Amino acid sequence: MIFLAVFSYTVHLYGNVILDVLYIILGVVGYINWNKEKGKDKEVSRLVKSDASAYFVISIFLFVLVGVYVFLMPGEFKEFDILTVWTSILATLAMVKHKLEAWIIWFINDVLYIITYFMLPDQPWYLIAMYVFWTGMAVMSYIVWRKEYLNNKQIQENDNSTV
Repeated sequence: MIFLAVFSYTVHLYGNVILDVLYIILGVVGYINWNKEKGKDKEVSRLVKSDASAYFVISIFLFVLVGVYVFLMPGEFKEFDILTVWTSILATLAMVKHKLEAWIIWFINDVLYIITYFMLPDQPWYLIAMYVFWTGMAVMSYIVWRKEYLNNKQIQENDNSTV
């Protein structure tokens, strides 16, 4: 993440610099949180309408906040910088809450990064390759989390039918 923060700074993707620093902090917090014992709040779930409206409000707030910050900074590809930072934060928030839709957002995010890095004058092929790999990981993680979600749902339905 430190490498990506430095790289983002050198190519003037300033929104991504902030995001990479945020990820370093969230990595430590996430490691501690995810290693706590499992419980109901750790199960994979889907976004429901009440959650979706809260995510929508947070999403608009983050989009405006990131947009203002990025447009005030110099550099090119501001639209992609805004979109990648915005989708990264949304996906992270959804992951923290163990929402299956997080992996759809990560997929979109990874594709946006591939496009962004491909448009840079000195195309960083190693980063493009990394994001292609991460796109595949997002697909595989979605499949794994969906299977876990369906298993949990089936267990809950069986528990409810025996009561």
